[in-house]
Amino acid sequence: MSSSFTYPAIPSQSAFRAIDRTDPGLTTMVYERPVAPHVRTALLRQAVDEVYQRHEVLRTTLVDADPGSPSSPLETLWLGFRNVVAERPVGALDVIVPSHTLQADHGEPGWLPGLRADPGRLPVFRFQLIDGPARRKLRILTDHALCDRWSLFVLQRDIERSYRRILAGAPAGAGETYPFSAFAGELYARWTSGALEARTKALGEKVLALDMSHISEISESLSEPASVESFVVALSSASTRRFEALYSQAGSSRLGVAIALFANAVAAEFGWRRLALLTPHANRPIKARGSVGLFADAQYIFASVEAGFEAVVREVSASLKEPLTSTPPPAALIQALPGAREVLQSVPRLAADVLIRPRRGGPDLRAGQVQLFEDAGEEEADRPDEDAIVTFTPPSWPGQPDLRLTCNFSNRHELSVNYRVDRIPASSARAIAQRLLREIQSAGTSGRGVHVAK
Repeated sequence: MSSSFTYPAIPSQSAFRAIDRTDPGLTTMVYERPVAPHVRTALLRQAVDEVYQRHEVLRTTLVDADPGSPSSPLETLWLGFRNVVAERPVGALDVIVPSHTLQADHGEPGWLPGLRADPGRLPVFRFQLIDGPARRKLRILTDHALCDRWSLFVLQRDIERSYRRILAGAPAGAGETYPFSAFAGELYARWTSGALEARTKALGEKVLALDMSHISEISESLSEPASVESFVVALSSASTRRFEALYSQAGSSRLGVAIALFANAVAAEFGWRRLALLTPHANRPIKARGSVGLFADAQYIFASVEAGFEAVVREVSASLKEPLTSTPPPAALIQALPGAREVLQSVPRLAADVLIRPRRGGPDLRAGQVQLFEDAGEEEADRPDEDAIVTFTPPSWPGQPDLRLTCNFSNRHELSVNYRVDRIPASSARAIAQRLLREIQSAGTSGRGVHVAK
């Protein structure tokens, strides 16, 4: 394979590559979206070809760096691998009849056993038109080492725009986007300057101060993929307004408020005071909004609940806003510190993120334009307008955290408490969901704040 250039891997890329080598396919991402029955395969193939040209990372592989033994775990993450960009893309749209697909069209990426995208061999990004017996779907298959969740939505948006342009006979659109190589180079420059390493060690000290303890009643088994269940806190219109009022009063992001509520509820259930949570999709710079790559990285958020709810909101919000001005150390760097690594491996793994849904009908869809994707209508209109906690079985994939908050802030809000059944008691997950609901019901429009768990 001829190449035009190489550039350093970022720490999370190296971590994902190491995971894939230990368990091939564990970092593979599958994204499927139904397509309209009238879609013409030949034109869709042309649209996919344009996407390969538009995004540099679709021509990129992640390979071993030059021989050598880095002297520290941090250097291993930076120097163990490198990205190689090919001069020409290798890939196409394949038409397949699959043996199995994702079970639900929920607009989120998933994981399927037996499927693997090798990050060391082109094409790392594979596009498949599934001619199933019921509905046709476009599948994007890739590896997490070169792609974050937001990038999957960028790809489906660009494919739809190219398809409509080709169908209309319009001239070619925009050229290449902000490249992942520039982002990786900026991160590497920060590390070589010493700034990122110093901040990594500072956050490592926060890890050592955690008081999260192992939940002894739960099995030590970490079987993959783990079985996951969820208690979904479905808010009524009134409670959604209460949450929005709390969000306005806090001067934070919605995710920041939700994480603070979640941290408070978890602390009350388990008696902890200093918590660490992963936000899996943080740090994406604004200039990479329309680009594909591993821009959105995992970041640790720390919360000291004994300081009070307002202080927790400020602490969480400061961490979430930081990417607007600087790049916080990714979680992979914190996990590489010897002292922090032992602590993080021994405590329950908490995470929080926001559900991202593609815009229905495609982006910028105007009257009379052809629609590539065909999505089911929103089900929320049929939902009773009352507060409820309902059970749900979300898709399972390897490497899931023990306890994860997933937020859906569209229309009436939903906060889902997802828990691994082999790690967290169902009674504890239910109690956390119930406390989340009580705190929201007592806050916001009534003028009351959120009470800190004692």
